Amino acid sequence: MGYDFDITEHFKPCKHCGRSDAGRSESLYTSYNHSWAFYEYLNKKGGLRWLYGKSGIRTIEPLETMLECLEQLDRWSINCETNPEIGDGWNNVELAVGNAHYFTKHILELAKKLPKGKWSGD
Repeated sequence: MGYDFDITEHFKPCKHCGRSDAGRSESLYTSYNHSWAFYEYLNKKGGLRWLYGKSGIRTIEPLETMLECLEQLDRWSINCETNPEIGDGWNNVELAVGNAHYFTKHILELAKKLPKGKWSGD
């Protein structure tokens, strides 16, 4: 169980021919296991859902700040990607901070890739 969310950047129609490309979109999934970090370091009230309706550019700085906060915690660099032998984190507290950092970094990369895109989810 977790959050299914997207960032979508729509292109404006051509002024001359009216043709419009659909734009670009990226879909993500983040486990509820990581939600504690978004409530603690991104937005106390909305957590990850705070992103919804905002542009990529608007979310870059808060996500960078969140990463900086997570990097102050022990074990922030241990995650399911760097240490797959540990498991996915469902039963492993060692991965809680590292996986939250890993997924936040991925979200930040997409915000930078699609700065004019809008976040949506659920």
